Amino acid sequence: MLLRSVDFGEADRILTLVTDAHGRIAVMARGARRSQKRFGGALEPFAIVEASVAMGVGEVGRLAEARVLRAFPRLIGSLDAMREAGHALELVRSVSPQRHGEPRLLDAIAALFEELDRDATSVGVFARSSLRVLAIVGLAPRVTACVSCGRAPEPGQAALFDAGRGGIVCRACGGGPLRLSGRARAFMIDALRAAEGGPENHEVDARESPSEIARTDLSDVEAALDAFVKRHVRS
Repeated sequence: MLLRSVDFGEADRILTLVTDAHGRIAVMARGARRSQKRFGGALEPFAIVEASVAMGVGEVGRLAEARVLRAFPRLIGSLDAMREAGHALELVRSVSPQRHGEPRLLDAIAALFEELDRDATSVGVFARSSLRVLAIVGLAPRVTACVSCGRAPEPGQAALFDAGRGGIVCRACGGGPLRLSGRARAFMIDALRAAEGGPENHEVDARESPSEIARTDLSDVEAALDAFVKRHVRS
């Protein structure tokens, strides 16, 4: 999957890809700018591709061939959906291990693309996928218990969030500058547990759908995620 493309020389491109076998890699696509047919449109963003690469011993490998396995036409037909997908790819590029395969990252982004392709206005999809990506690489914020004393809030209880300390902090331990409503915190717990393959969280009334919860409290989740990523993820 293409994460970034940079023009090189008169006809080539250096691509950053995330792959199931090699993780995040950089490859040279010779002649990619000279001929649109060279790689059959596989060098466009927001697609699942099959790539044949030769890594060698240097930092930049060589792209031999590539073809699109799955495109998402409705996603690329929506500016909002492309913006959400683009933010997710930026996060993956920042946190994905170099030359270390992690197929779950591809699964996470493929699931994001699929959801945006079904419904470009889907609420909370970027927040859910971001939490899943962070959990996969071991960088997830802690939202089930205080990062200092380990005390867990009651189910459905709001909490204070401190990005610098890595999660929620109870008032006795100093609290944090951001407030997560009970439903916002439960939304984050659901997303993180799903990424880890754990049981579903039941802090939220089963009659409430995730999208309904996201519409109500998504701003809390996004503020916490934004602060956390700025503190703990490289640019």
